[in-house]
Amino acid sequence: MDDEEIRRVVQTMAGPRPAPVGARDRIVGRVAAKRRHRLLGVGAAVAALIGVVVVGAVLESPGRESLPSTRTKLEPSAPLFVHAGPYGFEIEMTVKFPDNRQLLPSVFQADGKTYPVFFYNDKTDDGPQPKPFPLAAGELVVASATLTPDCSTKAQPPDLVVTSRLSNGTTREDTFAVGSNSGKFASEFKAWCAFGVQASVSRSRGAAPGDPVGNVRVALTIVNPGTKPVTVTSAALDRGAAHWNLAAVIVPPGAKRTLVITATHTTCGTQDTPWNAGLLRANGRAIKVSNGTEWC
Repeated sequence: MDDEEIRRVVQTMAGPRPAPVGARDRIVGRVAAKRRHRLLGVGAAVAALIGVVVVGAVLESPGRESLPSTRTKLEPSAPLFVHAGPYGFEIEMTVKFPDNRQLLPSVFQADGKTYPVFFYNDKTDDGPQPKPFPLAAGELVVASATLTPDCSTKAQPPDLVVTSRLSNGTTREDTFAVGSNSGKFASEFKAWCAFGVQASVSRSRGAAPGDPVGNVRVALTIVNPGTKPVTVTSAALDRGAAHWNLAAVIVPPGAKRTLVITATHTTCGTQDTPWNAGLLRANGRAIKVSNGTEWC
């Protein structure tokens, strides 16, 4: 096979194939609805049709000849969802491929950082996610990740780098980059940076084996979108026999940390908590817990 034949093969592999009329909208709509239902406390998704360009490079596998890089276009647009809220700056990009493949661990790249991708679609959203993730030709898949944008820099839309294995065993890497309407991402970025420190319950438990009856442990996820570090404190609190212990954590700029708060002689779900009493503070300023009534 000469160079020209190889080039035609690669272009055929990367080129678009027509989907049934309305298929993209129906699947994206169902997947987005399920996603919003699962993410308690996350604001409504903002959908923007974003042009994408894909750069495909087939990586060399043992015993197989690697193919040259190629640059081509997929569909003229793909949805980019942005969820900016108390759980972080969450993004999703919906893509598809012209051939059957298995999706391997992949990432979003932004500001010199990489963020692991969670794949799901209408077929797998309600069950365990298979690894590797099987994807049929023309089938839509959503790539989701939580970013920690650097608010001290200009908004830079992320690149989605999907690593996959083709039916012939070849490993391929496809990079999707925002090609148009990046202003929508910039506006969400600006809103996120203005939010201030965010807090949410990530996990909690009541009395564990060997613990005194009435002990509780609550882990809060603290997100700091700002450009300076913050010290988050949960002051001690006494309510009758219940005692909440002092806890503190330093959160670097553009990062998230876990603050663990413990208490004795109390029960799961009580509303007599430090955060409800205004005792959860970031650099001395009271902050709320977005899902503070939902723990244990």
